[in-house]
Amino acid sequence: MNCYPFIEAEKQGDHNVKRACELLQVSRSAYYADRASGPSVREQRDAELTGKIIEIHDESSHTYGSPRVHRELRSQGERCSRKRVVRLMRAADRHGRIPRRWKKTTIPDPDAPTRPDLIGRDFGIDLDQPGQLDRRRCGDITYIHTWQGWLYLALLDRYDGMWVLAATTGMRRSELAGVERQGVDLENGVLMIEDTRVVVAGRAQASDGKSEASQREISLDAFTVRHLKRFIDQMNQERKDFGRRYPNHDYLMAGPEGRPLHPDTITARFNRLVDRAGVPRIRLHDVRHTYATLAQDAGHNIKTLSERIGHADVTVTGKIYTHKSRGTDRVMADAMGAMIERLAAQNEASETGRGSEVG
Repeated sequence: MNCYPFIEAEKQGDHNVKRACELLQVSRSAYYADRASGPSVREQRDAELTGKIIEIHDESSHTYGSPRVHRELRSQGERCSRKRVVRLMRAADRHGRIPRRWKKTTIPDPDAPTRPDLIGRDFGIDLDQPGQLDRRRCGDITYIHTWQGWLYLALLDRYDGMWVLAATTGMRRSELAGVERQGVDLENGVLMIEDTRVVVAGRAQASDGKSEASQREISLDAFTVRHLKRFIDQMNQERKDFGRRYPNHDYLMAGPEGRPLHPDTITARFNRLVDRAGVPRIRLHDVRHTYATLAQDAGHNIKTLSERIGHADVTVTGKIYTHKSRGTDRVMADAMGAMIERLAAQNEASETGRGSEVG
């Protein structure tokens, strides 16, 4: 047992350190040497693991318990025991929970006539006219076939650019929430991923990413660029409509009123779209795993894939599904974007027109 914390508590309470050392049968010189040495190697390792545990727990919408957190750590190449994960989660006040089952209240009638698109992707408002806010809300669900089943993405949702970006780049939720407009170069088809936004005690706060490898520059395919351009044009119009009331920030993912999207809001909206589609629950993080699996099955270079999705070690990428390449992922970006666009188009004829409100 480490008795130094007891002596430290005595010292903080203005009690006699000499007497405490005598009672615990340790020398004062050893106590002060330990006090000056700083955190031990194990304590530093605990702090590193705790940071990764918190991020995994946040990405699961605070649902993962120690077994799944431990499994996720192992898939990332971390070697630690399950008991250690339990201890660190308890110290960080992190607990697993079972999400409340979604109650499906609306079942579409397959024989009902299709409804026309009355919005035409025009989400602009005229602030000079009364009653203009919160009048236009719609969603049209289409789907993309993957090796893991049916991965539903709302390609005509207001945030279509975000869903397409997640599907064609494998970006993490924290990266989607933290990506900045100044890092988007649509003309050259390049995206710079630097900062992230994570959830700490229920609040979203800026972070510098999981590791140095997570700060990266990736190529964007034409399909993704097209959806991002439409999304940015829509945001520019909203900023113009709101005028000086629009918040001053550079985040790409923001609501119609300009507030940056909370990471939990991104997960909740994705879950809502999946539930409306009537398929078994999949996580937003599963899109990242699916992307890595599709890329490997298509025969793309594992090192380029590892750098593209921000893994620090290529072996981690290989288990889950020299010099950093810059621009060499262009072929992968174009091929993966074309694949996802083609799979989406295969189902567009049968699915387009089935309206579903997204509240």
